[in-house]
Amino acid sequence: MTLKSRVQKVALIAVLAGCCFLLLGLSMAAAAWIQISSVVKGREVDVPDLYGMSLDQARERAESMGLILVQDPNSVHSDVVAEGQILFQVPQPHRHIKSGRRLEVTVSLGPEIKKIPNLTGESVNFAGILLKQAETVPGQIARIPSGLAPKGRILAQNPPGGSELGLMSGVSLLVSDGPVAPYYVTPNLTGKSYPLVKKFLDDNDFRVVVKIKGGDPSQVPTVLRQYPQAGYPIQKNHPITLEINRE
Repeated sequence: MTLKSRVQKVALIAVLAGCCFLLLGLSMAAAAWIQISSVVKGREVDVPDLYGMSLDQARERAESMGLILVQDPNSVHSDVVAEGQILFQVPQPHRHIKSGRRLEVTVSLGPEIKKIPNLTGESVNFAGILLKQAETVPGQIARIPSGLAPKGRILAQNPPGGSELGLMSGVSLLVSDGPVAPYYVTPNLTGKSYPLVKKFLDDNDFRVVVKIKGGDPSQVPTVLRQYPQAGYPIQKNHPITLEINRE
């Protein structure tokens, strides 16, 4: 074999070896790219249905599928889902997402229990506003004289404040009609001077109704009859009627 042939053979071997190394490098690069792409893309999973599960059950189920369970700090009342169970979730069930993603859930507070407000000492109008906010209405309203609270203020209620509203309708109210007006004994006014009687009754805040029956104009104005009669109990808001001979 001539020198030229040997050189050509060595050159050919070198070229073939270079091609092999090049192919090997390309293969390794392709494998690395596929591996990186797989890591970046992640494994897709089917979002589980966590509705009605406890928080611990939901967390265990989510972690078994490579998902991170996150609880919404704002829980919500529900008449359907019991307290402590999953009410909502995002993403919704059966969506396809990458493993390692967050799965946010909202926990139920159970049915909302409404309380009857305490109305003692409030006015009837303001009590109506409070009851409307509690989604109920005033029931029967009774009024009694009382010195325990000003007129128009609530003395008692049924059911009492703090009770559960439940299915009952209306709250009965006992309202103060103000202090009881005191009674006085009607004095004997018959035969007395009308001007003196009128001054006495006015000074003591009694209401007076006068009826003139006629008589001798030369006589001084005198009380002929009175109603109520002497000794009868009377309150200041009831009038005293006097019959006189003249003014």
